[in-house]
Amino acid sequence: MSGKKVSEKNRYKLRITVESLEEKVLKALYQSLLPETVSQPDRKRGDVKITVVGRRLIIEIESASASGARALLNAYIYLLMTALQVIKEPVTT
Repeated sequence: MSGKKVSEKNRYKLRITVESLEEKVLKALYQSLLPETVSQPDRKRGDVKITVVGRRLIIEIESASASGARALLNAYIYLLMTALQVIKEPVTT
């Protein structure tokens, strides 16, 4: 295996927690974010894991660099906000 090994103390870990009383909102958010976490285009920036625990959606970000962690944080906040807007918008035809 080539490359530089990053020690545990040089890792950046971030957690986003979304609480909702509506289980269907959490499921919709989870389903909308899952494809992004499964097929992350650039794993060099870091890893992302999403889970639903009770009434909480938890997004855990881990990266070897502050810039990678920040980029993933910004991306997932944007995806969350977009998904919430779509979920909450009434459908008009």
